[in-house]
Amino acid sequence: MSGWLLCGLVVLTLWARGAMASPPAFSRELERVLGLLQYVSSDYGAAVSEAGKLVSADEFDEQLVLLGSIETTLGAHRDARVAPLATEARRLHAAARKHVPPSEFKPRAQRLYRDIIRLFEVSLVPRIVPSLATGRILYREGCVQCHGEDGRADTERARTLEPRPTNFLSPQAAERLSPYQVFNVLTFGITGTAMASFETLDDAERWDLAFYVLSLRHPSEAPAVAASMQAPTLADLSRATDADLERLVADRPAVERATLLATWRHSLPTTLGE
Repeated sequence: MSGWLLCGLVVLTLWARGAMASPPAFSRELERVLGLLQYVSSDYGAAVSEAGKLVSADEFDEQLVLLGSIETTLGAHRDARVAPLATEARRLHAAARKHVPPSEFKPRAQRLYRDIIRLFEVSLVPRIVPSLATGRILYREGCVQCHGEDGRADTERARTLEPRPTNFLSPQAAERLSPYQVFNVLTFGITGTAMASFETLDDAERWDLAFYVLSLRHPSEAPAVAASMQAPTLADLSRATDADLERLVADRPAVERATLLATWRHSLPTTLGE
């Protein structure tokens, strides 16, 4: 595992309505399942090549452990609605053991992820608009020693750790990190790494910190840009990686793309969206 956020153990704010309500204990388990699915979906390609060959035995072994955990958790829940999900989790685990290519594996993992969200009506967004000012304070109090003031993880403490803390400014972070993913890791921590759980913070504070982490990639004083396109909602921004946002503005000039992303990450919408 290359860094605490690469695991993508994403915490979710869950609620269910009417007959779809799930027991609180299982809701907690689902939080882990969804986070694990997002991790294996994004990192399977680091374990198996498109030709079906092992790229990294260590990464592959980790993928199998996580997939086994997903299969066990869903399979243990005695609910007829969950049975098809448990079946697909078992098939996904078996497919990985056969080294299916990422182009086959990833859509299946993402489909299972979406099916769980639909079935249990999961919300992946904060309940209130996060405060970057609060996030900055929390970051300086709890994260700077390992991740550095600028998020590059180039600190004396970071150099003593294995695996190394995530460099939030790296290209890999742009592809893999969303506020939603950071929020999850802050809740659960990462076993076997220096990344501990931040469950002493309440949900709002963890969202504050998560959104602040994503803002580190962008200058806070971005030049003004014309409102030439509709800005993403807060719900969109919660789920989006920087790579996702880049794809939204791929047809714009480079300077405008950078300015739009900086604006979206630093000037959060005042409504949640859907």
